[in-house]
Amino acid sequence: VANPCATNAVCDVRQHSVTCNCPSGFTGDPFSNCYAIEPRPECTSDPECPQDQACVNERCINPCIIDNPCAPQARCTARAHHPVCTCPEGYGGDPYRQCYRPECRVDNDCPV
Repeated sequence: VANPCATNAVCDVRQHSVTCNCPSGFTGDPFSNCYAIEPRPECTSDPECPQDQACVNERCINPCIIDNPCAPQARCTARAHHPVCTCPEGYGGDPYRQCYRPECRVDNDCPV
């Protein structure tokens, strides 16, 4: 008697009766074809991630790690799935270009 199961299915005989099942990690019709179950992605869009993470390549990750748009001295934090730059406390400037201590920047700024 020919095997009635698909080539990648598991054939089991119990009490003169044949059962066909797809193996673990597979799904489908065990009589015609079993195919691998694709793993579910962690995310497919930003709202599926916490607010301080973004969906990048189907993974929730801090967007500052992937593409930090901040100046070298600035701090990058993620808010609403996007990187946000801030200068450290006591610093001024544009956190996307340059943060600086607000001391003398030119001679006229300095006390005599």
